[in-house]
Amino acid sequence: MRIRSIAEFDWYISSTQRILKTLAELLNEVDPELGAATEQYQIDDAIDRAENVLGLAFVVAQVYITGTIAMLNRMSRLQTPINKFESLAAFGAPLEGRATTDVQLADAIANFYKHHDEWHDMNKPGPHARTIKTLEGAGIDITDPYPCVQAGEILFPSTTPEYLARLLTMLTRWRERQIDATRKSPAQADSLPGA
Repeated sequence: MRIRSIAEFDWYISSTQRILKTLAELLNEVDPELGAATEQYQIDDAIDRAENVLGLAFVVAQVYITGTIAMLNRMSRLQTPINKFESLAAFGAPLEGRATTDVQLADAIANFYKHHDEWHDMNKPGPHARTIKTLEGAGIDITDPYPCVQAGEILFPSTTPEYLARLLTMLTRWRERQIDATRKSPAQADSLPGA
């Protein structure tokens, strides 16, 4: 396969894939532990671990998204830089019956996971408002102690050992759509080297 432009080479895929594979291995330990749990604290501990591993997986996804947007903005000759939030809405896959796309949810839940402890009053305007709106549009109850688990259940309805691989597929599909749109935009002729 010949790479037509350097933008087509996915600089982030290898490390993202390896990290998600490692996190998936940790996540796969949770189901047997839940099945063997006899005390509530064991159940709580397993779900808490799943919440944190999923949170880290979504942060890895957010790094991939942010890195991709930054790379495209650096390499393109766009008059207006690509807006991450517009890109996630336009090129992510819509979630059935929800007011958000798959990659919007992944990005927003990563943000929530990282910062929710800093947000003392989530009803007041502030930098968290977009995150909260996206999560609520996806049907996430931000008062639930396990919002990352909720996001995982929405994005990966059937639990399999490969479901974090599905997160990677979502990300690469979004990336390909963004690159295609950037390349095909008549206002952005020759916006990517090699296009």
